[in-house]
Amino acid sequence: MFPRLTVPVLLSLLLGCPSTQPDPDPDPTPEPTPAPWQPPPAAACGMEPYELIEPGAVEVLALEEAPDWTIPGGTVDFVLAGGGVDLPANASHDVASWRIRYTTQDRGQPAQATALVALPAGDGADAETSWPVLVVEHGFTGITPACSASEDAGWPLLSAFFASRGYAVVAPDYLGLVGVGDLEGTPPHGALVMEQTAIATWDAVRALRSLVEGPLAFDLPGGLDDGVLLWGASQGGHAVLASARWQPWMAEEETLLGVVSAVPPLDLTGAVRDAMTELGGGTALALQALVSMQRWYGQPADLRELLTDEAPGWYATQVEDWLEQTDTCGGNLDEGPDTLEDIFQPDALAGLQGLEPEAAQPFTCYLEENSLPTTSVPPRADAPTLFVFAELDDVVLPETQLDDVQDLCDADAPIEVFTCAGADHVQGPLWSLPEQLAWMEARVAGEPLGGADPCADLTPLTCSGTPEGR
Repeated sequence: MFPRLTVPVLLSLLLGCPSTQPDPDPDPTPEPTPAPWQPPPAAACGMEPYELIEPGAVEVLALEEAPDWTIPGGTVDFVLAGGGVDLPANASHDVASWRIRYTTQDRGQPAQATALVALPAGDGADAETSWPVLVVEHGFTGITPACSASEDAGWPLLSAFFASRGYAVVAPDYLGLVGVGDLEGTPPHGALVMEQTAIATWDAVRALRSLVEGPLAFDLPGGLDDGVLLWGASQGGHAVLASARWQPWMAEEETLLGVVSAVPPLDLTGAVRDAMTELGGGTALALQALVSMQRWYGQPADLRELLTDEAPGWYATQVEDWLEQTDTCGGNLDEGPDTLEDIFQPDALAGLQGLEPEAAQPFTCYLEENSLPTTSVPPRADAPTLFVFAELDDVVLPETQLDDVQDLCDADAPIEVFTCAGADHVQGPLWSLPEQLAWMEARVAGEPLGGADPCADLTPLTCSGTPEGR
């Protein structure tokens, strides 16, 4: 028989009886408040001050299939082998590719950038596998909007190569180089400007993650690993060093597993000094880099402080014409100069050669601010880094750059380094692909770097991808 529910009993049930449990802590310890975001140094070299936008979610504005690079893995191997690259193993995946446009920022203002995405495809891309992210940063293609690497013939091939080896690849067009869409929201390209490059790179990684979680989830059902690797050659070798330096500020949520920097000008001051020793291929690249830096930083107002402008070359006028081009990738001088003095003003040339550095301001400041050893952005973390140089490189002279690598060794930085024997600026990154892949796989597996002094023996070695007879 149930007990009788009298009015006092009902009231006690409705209003609650005194608890026999101890009262909770009246003053529980509050959750720690995350520290406010601290931006890295910005607005250097006399720029007007500006505030960077705190990093966060990005929006993918356009997603287009890239049928030229949605190809069998065997085709990737065939093309590279035809170019004389001795590959260590066959591709394990086919490749599916897209071109994307996404939101980012430039000098504290909203901007738009583009990139190529290349993912493993075919039978091996199943739901049981998650994929490491690889950023592929391209070499120099130009400084005007039509110079995007995602529409180039060569650089997407390397993205496809890495995707065929099991990496989820995003390959940024540097900000200002447009691979998808029009010029809306597109700032000028600052070649070798670390800030612009790094910020757009980490926003490209965010764009990739949002795509694989959304519209491309079916194409890569296993999703992405937390870890990220950075790979770049030439200008891209500099770009990955910039992105690694800025990562603790602009992508603190990402786990940076390692950096492969091939034939990089980590010391721009030294690289430009080399390019100003005699007229050559490095001079043309240095010229375009200096001009695009002038446009990004905004000083000097007149290029005639850097370049001559008289018959027969009219070089300042020629370059100003380049910068107005939007539908073609300009950059060739119509009248070939015979000497450095034909192109550069005397004071600027002396400063860039290191004879009178102050005479080349503000360009001297631009080079120092965007060189790894002298940038005002301090290191907050050291990611494992592999440096690859080329013995016969006449664009980025290895002897100049290895001086700064030696400083990293002396500081016990987590690096490894080698020079590819008999290789030039283009061959070095390609012939060393087997060594690079092995190094990257070790980082994904969590293996530590070798304990020996990486600078103990810098004698050039025969890279595993060197063609027979070379």
